[in-house]
Formats: sequence, C-alpha cells, structure tokens
Amino acid sequence: MGGDRSSRGTEQAAARGIAGGVRGPRHCRAGREGGTSQRAPPGPGVPGAFDRAHRSRGASWQAPLARGPAPPGWRSAGRRRLTQPGGASLNGRPVSGVLFDYGNTLITFERPGAALGEAYRAIAARLRAAGLDPPTPEILLRDVHDRVEREVTAHVRSGSLEEIDLVDAARRAYADLGLAPDPGVLDEILHLEQESWWQGVAVDPQAIPTLDELRGRGLRVGLCSNAPYRVRSMHEQLDHFGIAAHLDSVTFSAEVGWRKPSPRIFEAALGALGARAEATVMIGDSIDDDIGGARAAGMLAVLVRRDPLERAAAPRAGVFATVHELREVIPLLFGDRRV
Repeated sequence: MGGDRSSRGTEQAAARGIAGGVRGPRHCRAGREGGTSQRAPPGPGVPGAFDRAHRSRGASWQAPLARGPAPPGWRSAGRRRLTQPGGASLNGRPVSGVLFDYGNTLITFERPGAALGEAYRAIAARLRAAGLDPPTPEILLRDVHDRVEREVTAHVRSGSLEEIDLVDAARRAYADLGLAPDPGVLDEILHLEQESWWQGVAVDPQAIPTLDELRGRGLRVGLCSNAPYRVRSMHEQLDHFGIAAHLDSVTFSAEVGWRKPSPRIFEAALGALGARAEATVMIGDSIDDDIGGARAAGMLAVLVRRDPLERAAAPRAGVFATVHELREVIPLLFGDRRV
C-alpha cells in the first residue's frame, strides 16, 4: 500500500468504506534488495530480514538514495549538490530541507476492487503451484487481505508507535486457513497483493513539479511515511509512479520500525536527508502524526488541507502554516509566486 497510515487517514479510509491504505521509497539496502519486510524475523531463506536492534540506531544504517539527473545548470560532486538554498525560510527560520508525507499529501488512493480480485486469483494459483490447497480467491481476499488490513487499522488506532509487523500478520492469517507458504512464496504473494494496490493510487499533478522546484532552488527534499507494508514494494511503487527520482531521501516506518509521531522515525528521516531539525519543514495532512510529531522533533510544520470545509477552520496549535495545494509551498517558503 502507499501510506500514510495515520489515524486521520485511517478514519478517512473507513468513511469511504476502504479497508486499507495503498500497498504497493535516505534508502535501506535490505529494503531494496530483500524480499520481505525488514520486520520479518531473521532466518534461513528470508531475504531482507534484519536485526531489530537497527531500529534504535536511526538512519546510521541507511544508504543514499540514487537520484535522477540534476536539473540544467546545476553543479554536482558525486551525489552532493554544490548549490546552496536560495533564501527559503518559514516563521523567520532559515529552511534547508523539506520532508513530505506520502499518502493524502503527494498521492491519494482508493481501494482497487477489481485489481485486488485479479491479484488474489493469481495468489491462489501460486499457492497451488507450491503444493498447497488454498480456498477460493474470494475467501483468501476476505480472510487474509481484509483481516490484515483490520489489524493495521486497529494498530494505528491503538496509538502504539512501534510499527506493526505486517509480514507476520499475513503469515498468521494464512496459517489460520491451514496454509504455510515458505518465506519465498509468502514474499511473492505479498508482492502480488501490494502491486495490485498501485491501481488505486493517484499522484497529485502538482507533486513532482513542486518537488523539482524545491530541489531546483537548492533545498534537500525527502519523504517520511507511515507505511507498514513490504518495503521493497513501497520503493517499487515510488519508482513506478516516477516519484523516487525527484527525492533526495525516503524513510518508511517499516524500515525504521517506528511510526510517526515517534521521534525515532523523524530522527531517521533527518539523518537520511542530511538536514538539521531546526532547518527542516515537515509537510503533511495529519495534525497528530505529521504536525505534532515534527514539532516535538524540533522541526517546522506545514499542514495540507484540501477539503474546502476544512479550509475555513480555525488555525490549529503548532501549525506554522496551512496550504490547500502543494504548489503553495513554493511562495510560502520563498515569498514569491514563481511555481
């Protein structure tokens, strides 16, 4: 799925009758190369498994994100830009970095019913090929996918800041159906499931132009998302929609093991971006996760409010500014109208 699984996003999804978010990008090498979520327990045949102790070490274990070509006129040395931020500020504080939320900020999403049905037909066939005897695709969809999504929603609403282990939740759901796919097969079917969710993603048409404009003016731009799903699929989702090449760093909660508003995920995201908290702006749609978490981490915060009914609402405590469209971030930070 594509996140962000904030409490606000979960409630919005429930209001639309959606069971989950959007399944499926500084980068964790295990996340890019490994098959299962890094939260899967270590063991033979589980690519991408990692020591849970890494979670407490923030971004120190993360590797740089490969970037796309530099805009015309930029000088670069390896992967570092030599241009300096061009006078960005917010609330009188200089800004050198920006972190964006993902779901309901850079993208929106709807449950892709037809694509999920097709994915679970393929999943049933893969299980049979592995010598297992699965029930119908409809039962698999209900008793695995929808059950896991309910667990994710319950976990978000519980207020726990440690991220849920979705791979383990899926493993238990299959076990209750009398199925025990080996780690390689489980990874394959999770990939099929998450890839189907790409059919429900809509990238905000202002997202990539806004990312490029900010980077073109010398700011470092990253993503910080609550997404408990298979990490490699999340990075593949960003690649698929052409977003990854426009970011300097990406931090998913499934990689860190902690979700917003935990200070641990913000610490990891700042380390990945190579930015200081006091000079970084978090932009997102969740008051608690994005705004409250960023403020507690010493960052600036900008709230995204697209709903016309919310635009007239009184300002919220801790919000330095509110934007209704992503392109409004440019004049907000630079004090001009060039987009």
